[in-house]
Amino acid sequence: MSDEPEVVSERRENVLVLRINRPEARNALNAAVMAGVCAGIADYTGVDVTLGKTGYNPYRTSHFENIKPWTDAGLSEAAATNYLGAIKASLQNKNMVLDMRIPQTKRYEQDVLDTAVSQYLAKELDAAGAEQAIADGWNAITDEVGKDKQLAAYVASLGVQR
Repeated sequence: MSDEPEVVSERRENVLVLRINRPEARNALNAAVMAGVCAGIADYTGVDVTLGKTGYNPYRTSHFENIKPWTDAGLSEAAATNYLGAIKASLQNKNMVLDMRIPQTKRYEQDVLDTAVSQYLAKELDAAGAEQAIADGWNAITDEVGKDKQLAAYVASLGVQR
């Protein structure tokens, strides 16, 4: 038996590679392997949520329990605790709505929505103009991707079965 753990994780830029290391069992899955896979994914996403470029806020329990990725990214312990506390409180709010989990979410939210809101706040657009810019932008993306595909992705993200 190797001295390596049963699951070896490696980060290659933006890709997590998990390698099962149980040659004596032909890399068969068992509880320890599944736990190793889950731990590898949790560690990977724990770093990803600290990077602004991913567009994701913390969402896993482990993201709130381990502030080390946040302090490693440069936040003080107090700032990390405060930030994570605010996100956790919003997720526990009875009015919470999850981020959209459909293809092109970044374009919907960061390109169209953020641009229109910024233009509204800068008084470049009035409320009606901002609403129209958002509707036009979102409809253009939906038309490009396909309404049925977006609906199917959204329903799948909710775990709804029909």
